[in-house]
Amino acid sequence: MSPRYERRQRGGGGALLLLIAAAALVVAVLAIFTDVFSGKKAPDKDTDSPAVTQPADGEPDGTGDADNTAKDPEGDQKGGQSGNGDGNTDKSTVTTTKPAASNVITTDATPYQSGGVYIVGNAGYEMYNYVGSLAEKYQSTVNAVADSLSGVSNVYAMAIPLSSSITLPDSLLSDIPGSDQAQAEKDILAGMGQNIKTVPLHDALNAHRTEYIYFRTDHHWTALGAYYAYVQFCNVKGITPHDLSDYEVSQYTGFLGSFYNDGGKPQAMADDPDTVNAYHPVSSTAAMKYGTGLNFFKHRHPGRFFDVGMAEEHAVTFAAGLASQGLLPVVAIYSTFFQRAYDQIIHDVNLMQLDVLFAVDRAGLVPGDGATHQGIYDVAFFSNVNIPIFAPANYAELRYWLTYLVREAHGPRMIRYARGGENPALAALPCTGARYDVLDPVDGARIALVSYGAETEEIIAAKDLLAQHGVQADCVKLTQLYPLPDGVCDTLKHYDTILFAEDTVRTGGIGEQLGFAMQQCGWQGEFLLHAVDNSHLLHANVPELRKDQQLDAAALCADILNALKEKQA
Repeated sequence: MSPRYERRQRGGGGALLLLIAAAALVVAVLAIFTDVFSGKKAPDKDTDSPAVTQPADGEPDGTGDADNTAKDPEGDQKGGQSGNGDGNTDKSTVTTTKPAASNVITTDATPYQSGGVYIVGNAGYEMYNYVGSLAEKYQSTVNAVADSLSGVSNVYAMAIPLSSSITLPDSLLSDIPGSDQAQAEKDILAGMGQNIKTVPLHDALNAHRTEYIYFRTDHHWTALGAYYAYVQFCNVKGITPHDLSDYEVSQYTGFLGSFYNDGGKPQAMADDPDTVNAYHPVSSTAAMKYGTGLNFFKHRHPGRFFDVGMAEEHAVTFAAGLASQGLLPVVAIYSTFFQRAYDQIIHDVNLMQLDVLFAVDRAGLVPGDGATHQGIYDVAFFSNVNIPIFAPANYAELRYWLTYLVREAHGPRMIRYARGGENPALAALPCTGARYDVLDPVDGARIALVSYGAETEEIIAAKDLLAQHGVQADCVKLTQLYPLPDGVCDTLKHYDTILFAEDTVRTGGIGEQLGFAMQQCGWQGEFLLHAVDNSHLLHANVPELRKDQQLDAAALCADILNALKEKQA
């Protein structure tokens, strides 16, 4: 348990970005991957690039020395077991991972070894040798981590195959020493404990072996290969993966990777380098690329940025059109200006449950811009049409939940965040991935201070003020606002007094909804609600606005103390 919080609710996001998770796993799995080309050792990384030693015509290539052949766990040499099922690949027209005529492997391209890389034409491969002791160490390590996280987080394990087991033609693979990666995957995953969910990949990737799923000049898979692994992961997790049509593709040509460098920089690779394909969701905004920070996104991804001008209604309808065609638009607009697009939110997006993410900037009390720019209505009007709402309190939570909402959530959903930098008190809070958190709980506390987003700063300060008066209280921070997160009412019903503070309008806000929910679950304590009661707000900074609306720590503390005095009277 962290000294700053007690985790009560497990979030559904669960750190499930496939590329990040896979990258973490591959570090461990690669400990079992070794070069075993006839016992030859790869050159030291500090030495100059090795010379390419191509065999002369008619001479043996030196890759089939039976005396140095590595054995698989069953003791059999790796044969043609990883093909398309029949093991009878046409040797003259075997295509590799890039759908281009220059990427066809034929028997005319004599295989050879250079610097620990097995090279066939313009493609490189590394072989695999199963080491049981390393596999057992990996299993033990992952099992220990999973056991320590039991009941807190789900743990998934995958063993990522090398390209040599997938895209290398069976007719060539059968001549090269190495272990059976399909069997190795089964052995590795079989050793995972009951707290680990395994994600088999070998057969799934093998079904796409003629597609561009591995680089030819590098040892990594491509984004398309990672996507197919992501689909397998989603199947195990029980969620629906995004379709490839949800993304636009950017291409970056001229990539030459590790096989090219370690293999002596073969001319065939230099003449036909890899292409890096990147898949991106779509973003749109309404004449606010600088205010929303999307100017940086625009420069990096000009083809995926759409500024529709001061036309919020069109921005939302445009996003609906994109979503209806399978894209994933993110609509970033100030909270106050989303009001102009409320009809489009309801009729063009919500009624059809289209896959649109609303990024609500300038949410809550806004400094310096006066009454017209206050973001005090979005929670009420989004929740009234049943659109899920999330309100991260710091940058770490914003990154986590934005990633979750882009990658895993579906249908209309909203994330809101305040203007300005990160408050130090909120920056100190860890991102737990939970839908709500009890922050630094105190034994025996009978008072709960509840809030979300930037206003969480004030309940933390109010708790400290109450402690100076000898009154103990707990702070409960919501991240998922609507619908109310599962379990939050069960957590709160143990307190005698609940004070809810939010920097949005009272009517239709989360405070009213929580108060009603507590009543429905049979709770009979005292509920105190602080919210924005006057929509004609001052032209002031945030501390002044909070003081004016009785949302500052002093006002919250005073209300609790007055309630306690009334109980004692």
